[in-house]
Parts: sequence; C-alpha cells; structure tokens
Amino acid sequence: MKIAKSSTLRGICSIFLFYICLTLPSVVRASTQASTHWVSPTGAATWASCTGATSLAGAAACSLDTAFNSAVAGDTVYLRGGSGGSYNRGTKNAFTPSNSGNSTATMINYWAYNGEIPVISGTGTSATQNWVFTLTNIHYISIKGITFDLDGFPGAGPGVISYTAGSRDIEIGFCIFNSTTGARELFIGDGTSNNYATHWWIHDNQFNYSGKGNGGSWQSGCTDGGADSIRIGQPPGNGSDGTQNPNHTIENNYMSHAEHSHYDGYGSKIVIRNNVMHNEPWSAGCAQNTSLPYTYDDSSYNGKYGHRNMQITDDYSRLSTHYLLEGNRIGYGSVNQGNDGTENLDLAAPGNIVRYNFFYGGFGNSLMFKYDWNGVSGSSHGGTYNRVYNNTLYHNGFGYLLHAFTSIIDNGPWPVADFVTYVGTSGEGDVLKNNLLYGGEAFIHYGSDVMDRGAPSNGWSAIAHVSNNWCSGTQIGGSIGGDGTAGCSGSGNPLFKNPDITNVNSKTLPDLSLQAGSSAIDGGTWLTTATNAGSNSTNLTVADAVYFQDGTWGSELSWASTGLGGTLQADWIAIGTVTNTVKIASIAYGGADGNGKPLSAGTITLASPVSWSNGAHIWLYKKSDGTVVLNGAAPDYGASEYAGTQATVAPPTNLQVVVQ
Repeated sequence: MKIAKSSTLRGICSIFLFYICLTLPSVVRASTQASTHWVSPTGAATWASCTGATSLAGAAACSLDTAFNSAVAGDTVYLRGGSGGSYNRGTKNAFTPSNSGNSTATMINYWAYNGEIPVISGTGTSATQNWVFTLTNIHYISIKGITFDLDGFPGAGPGVISYTAGSRDIEIGFCIFNSTTGARELFIGDGTSNNYATHWWIHDNQFNYSGKGNGGSWQSGCTDGGADSIRIGQPPGNGSDGTQNPNHTIENNYMSHAEHSHYDGYGSKIVIRNNVMHNEPWSAGCAQNTSLPYTYDDSSYNGKYGHRNMQITDDYSRLSTHYLLEGNRIGYGSVNQGNDGTENLDLAAPGNIVRYNFFYGGFGNSLMFKYDWNGVSGSSHGGTYNRVYNNTLYHNGFGYLLHAFTSIIDNGPWPVADFVTYVGTSGEGDVLKNNLLYGGEAFIHYGSDVMDRGAPSNGWSAIAHVSNNWCSGTQIGGSIGGDGTAGCSGSGNPLFKNPDITNVNSKTLPDLSLQAGSSAIDGGTWLTTATNAGSNSTNLTVADAVYFQDGTWGSELSWASTGLGGTLQADWIAIGTVTNTVKIASIAYGGADGNGKPLSAGTITLASPVSWSNGAHIWLYKKSDGTVVLNGAAPDYGASEYAGTQATVAPPTNLQVVVQ
C-alpha cells in the first residue's frame, strides 16, 4: 500500500509539473534558448542562422529589427561596427526591443562587439516623428558601447528622445549621445499615465550637446526651458503623485552643454556620483534680454550662453527625496537669457546628501538652496533639510561682471557665492559641515563665501547649521549659522595640487586634492552623535541619521551585491573612535514632527555588533563605493582625503568614456 500511494503521488506530481511547464513557456524558453547572436547594418540572415560563438558580419548576420523582435531573456546580441558600422533607422525609432529579460541574471544584452563602434542614426525631421529609446514596460535590458547620432531623432519637445513608461532595470553604459543641431533629453519615467520607471543604471556614457541650442526649446535658441541631458520624472500637472520613478544610478558619465541642465528630476532614492559636467557659454542664444551686458572676461564667449549643471527638484511636498550626490566634478555653470540659472547645482528638494564633490569655475553661484519650505505655490518643500558636507568649492563667481547689473528676478545685484540661499528661509534645516570654500568672487567683492540672494548680503545666518568649514578668509559680518554656530574654523590657501581651470573639457583638472603640507588635512570633525549606549550591539540610535545611506538607494543593477560590476553599497561609519568601524545594514529615518517637518534623529542597524558609549561621536568611514574617507585622527576639510602619501578621494579617475 505504501508503494502504491507513493506511485500515485509521483504520478500526480508529474501531471502537476507538466501543466506548470505548459503555463510558463517563456521561463522555459529563456533557460533553453539563451544564446549569442550577431547583427550588422546589412544583416539579412534569419534569427536561427545568425547565432553561435563565431562572429558574423554583413549579410550573414541579422538585422537590428530581427534582433529586436526575436531576442529573449538571457540572449546577448552583438552589434558589429567598424567599417560600414552605421545603422540608419530612417524615420523609425532607434531602439525598440519587443521582449524583456526576466532578472538581473537573465538580461537581454545589446552590446557593441569588442573593439568596434556601431553608430545608430536617423533621418527624422519633425517632432514626435521618431525616438531613440521606446522602452514601454520593457525590463532587464543592457545597452552598451553604441554611439547615437541624435540629430535624426527629434522625438518630442523639448528635445525628448526617449519614451520609457513602465520600464525597469535598464542599463545604458559606454555609449555616446551626440548632437550638432541642439540639445536632446534622455527622459526616464512617465507622469501622464502613472506608469513609472525604476532601477535604471546609466554609467560611463558621454553626452555632448554642442549644437545651436534650439533642440525643441520653448523659445528657439534660448538656453532656459529647454532640454536636460537626463531628466527623471515630471512636475505636477502630469498625473504624477511624486512618489514614483525611484532608484536610479547615474555615474561615471561625461556631460558637456545642456539647454536647461545636465540633470533635473523629481524621483527619489537616486544616486548621482563620479560624473564630470560642464556648461560654459556655448549657445548663440536668442533675442530675449539682449540689453543685459553679457560680456565675459574671456572674449571668446561673447555672444554665447549656457546654463546650470544640475538641479534636484521636489514639487510634491515630500519630507525627503533621498538623493546621494557624491564624487562629482561640476564646473563652469554659466548664464542663460531666460533667468539667472548660473548655478553649478540647485538644491530645490529636501533631505538629500551632498558630499565629496568638487564645484569649480562657476560663472555665478556654485550651490544654491533654492526655494523655501513652502516652495512654488506651496507644492514644494524646496532646498531644505539637506546634509552638505566634505565638498570642495573653488573659484566660483568669475567669468563676467555678474555683480555689475540688475537681476531679472530680484531687482537687485546678484551675489556670486560658493553657497547662496534663494529667498527668505530657503536654508531651513540645512547643514554645512567640513566643506572647503576658497577663492570665490563673493569673498573678494562682498567679504563672505555664503550669500543671501535677496540683498545681497552675508548669508551664513540663513542656513540652519554651519560648522567646521574652511573659508577663504575672515567673513565680513561673521559666519554664524541660524542656530548660532560658527561656520568657519579654518581659512587661507589650502594648497591644492593643481588648481588650473583653463581647460573646461578636462576630466582631471582642476586637481583640488591636497598637498602634503596643507593645513586642511585632518581638520574636519565628526558628523553626529549616538543617543544610546551599545555593548556588542547592532542597534544604534543617532541624533542625525540624514548624513548616511544604507545601500538601498540607486539602481539594483549598480549594487555591488548584484554582481554586474557596480560598486554601490551601504556606508561604513566609525563610532566613538576613528578605528571602531562598522558597515550599516539599514537606516530608519525619523519621520515628521507635529508641524510636518522632518525629524533628523533615526535608528541605524549595524551589519555586525560593536560597542560604544552614549554621546559617542560618529564619522563617515567609507563612502558609497567602499573608499575610505577617514584617515588619521579626523577627516580632512573638503572632498579630497589625504592618506599619508596621496589623496584617496580625488577627481574621478575611472571615467571610461572618450572625450572627443
């Protein structure tokens, strides 16, 4: 009887498994058919014939459309380049895969063949005629090593070249996006249909929009209101609730020239790190505001306009948007004709981390806390409750006589400072700590490195908490923050290795790492304190958890744990002493107080048990790529940590895109 029952059970299980296989054909096919295929511009073979380990080219390969229609989870499609490696899509969309991968382990890969450069071009001439990417509800796709000639892909205004509604886990790496006729925008997400995008990993690409500056702009030739190099999400009025389009990583990209900014977005948990951006005057401009004296110190810029480099925006009244900006080189933000918009970075969203970045050569303000808690028409919480620490800001506010004429918006002189508060209480809840400010025009002209835009006047008091920053010199009017703390604890020449800012296209200059004799070495201080004691414990409560991230931000494709080559991971901290170090496992942030304002206190769960006392000082030990940023007795001022013989945090050195 036992044997009979066992046989019956095996029979029932066999029938059950048979029906599972019938109902899950795509999973079975993905595991049995995943293979390598070859594509060329003149490909004519069937899908079954253009496969194998041996490379195929010409008519023996498949066409790009055959690959888009046929590739399934786990397949790798190599695009041949080299001689004859141009794929002219005519008026069709450039990249339109029909199928998705199933997971990070079974992505569909569309990769350039090793050593070859496939170029995709089009012949579209009117808006909405064709797009570069149409990835509607497409998942787990990897696109690497392809050059996109954007001039033939007008997309939709202003210059949007992608439609990505509902897409997730998309990798775009080692690609070149180039335009000679005007700026274009890689748009991620869709607010209109509430069909959002998430977990995009955009890395090691080049975005070069050095055209006439009229790529779908709201006013032909102007450099405001036009395209961003990358935009994530939509402002209000587009059906978006502002809580979606989360978890993207944008890293190791080179970006030159953009109408509006290189990045603007409304998402959350987004990591932007190790990019190089510049936006010096490049566009011929338009007829708007021609009476303003845009005459530059460098006369070769006369008659040209640019714009800011980055803006992080919240128009949905969120407590925090949780961006991590780390290790970027952001320079030469310049004037446009629509408004001032000269900043290297506008922080117009709350609850973000800005650390270990280099801001330099800005024609106006380098970093602006934009809008206050009530924001635009009450729908934004503005640039509030951010943690801005260990950044280096050098030689900002030069290039043209910004202080010599009237502001379009404020009807008063424009301040040109390393940090600027926009109006009123725009610095509410913000913290500046361990930053290195040096050589800005604001200090020379106004005697302060931090300005209030409205007057202009010394702006230190408009920021909630300022402490332990390196300043250009003694601040006229003092450096007292909103809570009475002193903002400057060091000053003078920090001894940069090579502060040359004459080459706007450089990926490595200015080199703002510190020389061995710099007084800025070991001058930094701890970030926050423990509010409980722990004995061989993993439960740490802190006075301010906003300084740190736990590795759940950014695209999962870029996480070190995913195994696709990314390095994104949780912060490490030091507790009590600089040698008592431990990795963060997770963070529970503080939520809101009775007035609906963010609470800074939170709970950190540690990855392994350690001990500490109540009130123990807490430092950042390793940043998001695992690099140690705490050597010696204390961190250094600024974005470059000196470790005995060399700087361990310096301008990005692993940038792999080619600057042409």
